[in-house]
Amino acid sequence: MMKDVRAARGARRLVVVGIAVATTVGCASLRDGEDAQRLAGADWRLSELSGRSAIPAEVSRRPWLRFEPDSSRVSGSAGCNRVTGPFTTNRGAIHFGALAATKMACVDEALTRQEDDFLAMLNAVNRYDIEGDTLLLLRGEAVVARFVH
Repeated sequence: MMKDVRAARGARRLVVVGIAVATTVGCASLRDGEDAQRLAGADWRLSELSGRSAIPAEVSRRPWLRFEPDSSRVSGSAGCNRVTGPFTTNRGAIHFGALAATKMACVDEALTRQEDDFLAMLNAVNRYDIEGDTLLLLRGEAVVARFVH
């Protein structure tokens, strides 16, 4: 009889531990989803790229990104060309998949350079942070792009 009581107590402990683990994992997933949702609902306009102010001066014409966490897609403009593709987030990490872009020529050489740098940056970043109305894209600890909405 004593053996049955110990087995029942052990089974209850396993159930309690299992519930605690499931709750913790569920909360982590919820936080990840909520975090990614913070990217949604706004067009993020480029304000700075690799320490340089974004061009053109008119904010509405600058490169921008729009995140759709429900479909894990990003779309926007690199300056002269439209971009679209997949992205993933996980606890502040971000990764862009293969991005497709249109192939229109930029008239301005400075815009062409910025667009090339913008697309390269998207392939290189691995973290993000949101501070108020500012989205920071980072490579390691270095901020490589700032966006505002």
